[in-house]
Amino acid sequence: MNGNKKRATVLVVDDTPDNLVCIGDLLKDEYHVRVANNGAKALQIAQQAPPPDVILLDVMMPGMDGYEVCHRLKSAPATRDIPVIFLTAKSDLESERHGLELGAVDYITKPLSPPIVLARVKTHLNLKLAANIIRDRNEALEQEVAERTRDLQDTNTQLRRLAARLETAVETERTGIARELHDELGQLLTALKIDLAWLEKRCPQEDEKVIAKVESMDAVLDLTIGTVKRLVRGLRPRMLDEFGLVAAIEAQLADCRDRHIQCRLEAPRRDVEIDKERQISLFRIFQESMTNVMRHAEATQVDVLLDLNEERALLQVQDNGRGIAPGAATGQSLGLVGMEERARRWGGSFEVTGTPGAGTTIRATIPLRDKTAPPVPPEPA
Repeated sequence: MNGNKKRATVLVVDDTPDNLVCIGDLLKDEYHVRVANNGAKALQIAQQAPPPDVILLDVMMPGMDGYEVCHRLKSAPATRDIPVIFLTAKSDLESERHGLELGAVDYITKPLSPPIVLARVKTHLNLKLAANIIRDRNEALEQEVAERTRDLQDTNTQLRRLAARLETAVETERTGIARELHDELGQLLTALKIDLAWLEKRCPQEDEKVIAKVESMDAVLDLTIGTVKRLVRGLRPRMLDEFGLVAAIEAQLADCRDRHIQCRLEAPRRDVEIDKERQISLFRIFQESMTNVMRHAEATQVDVLLDLNEERALLQVQDNGRGIAPGAATGQSLGLVGMEERARRWGGSFEVTGTPGAGTTIRATIPLRDKTAPPVPPEPA
């Protein structure tokens, strides 16, 4: 063996001094040899640092026999991985079976053959070395995976914080635009409606063309006012701010009924308090779900369930439309991705299920008490 390499340590355990000398002389040119003449001393040496690389263990010893020593070695975390080779005069199959069941890697019967002993020791040292290399590589790989997992979790957390900030900014902008549409444009349209009514009263009744034109303008104006109201409700329904989530959903469903879609809302409990931020997330999930129904589902009926308790909010939107193929919703729609992110922002869950020709069900659950959204970092100065 190359003298520059660290020599493996072999612990020889036997109560017969001549056996210790004989085996020690056999191994000393290749390995660092330590000896113990009883089980208690063998356990003591095995637990010292550095531990032996392999143990040659006699079975029949006074006091603590080899089987008990092996049992104790394999029961202790510090020594359980040390290969144990029994060297014994007990050559019956039952003794060998018992020794191997205790965790020994080999069983050599006396009288010993020096070449066999050297070959077996070398083989099990190589196996132990290979096992150590695999263990070290696995530990390094597990550490690398853990570090990358932490990096991904940190990145995911940062992305969710960014998404939360963007969502907050978008909602703020929506609220501002809705307010301007309602206050500014709404007032202008109302004033125009009043002026048109004033003009209609003063038009010559015999001039049918003028009367028809005024009536046409009034109809266009009514349509424009209705459009502005729908835009305001879509941007930021006042119902949501003034009367809460259930009222906002009911108002949105009324618009859907105008489009000849039967809509039903089931809300068993309406007394559960939900903070504004979670209300917005739930409403936007509902709103996007209804947009998908009206644009793609070709549905005639929509059933909405809003099941609230003190711990969580469950929102379910189910239609009887075209349905969706299994797996088709995964990563395919930005709208679905946005709904999922709104739910996961609060530590909730989101799922889409459906069957082609039998409708689609969107289900979102958001905790109300236990989990909170990641803090929104302040805008940079």
